[in-house]
Amino acid sequence: MSSNSADREIETLQQKLDCLKQEKKALMQQLLTGKRRVQVEETQ
Repeated sequence: MSSNSADREIETLQQKLDCLKQEKKALMQQLLTGKRRVQVEETQ
C-alpha cells in the first residue's frame, strides 16, 4: 500500500469517526432531554 492510499484511508476513517462522534453527541442530548428513552431490563 502506498503512503498516498494509506493517507486516504486514514482520512476516510477520520471522517467516519467524526460522524459517529456527532451522532453520539446528538443521542446523548436526546437522552438528557428525555426525548429518547432506554429500555432497561431489571435483573435481580
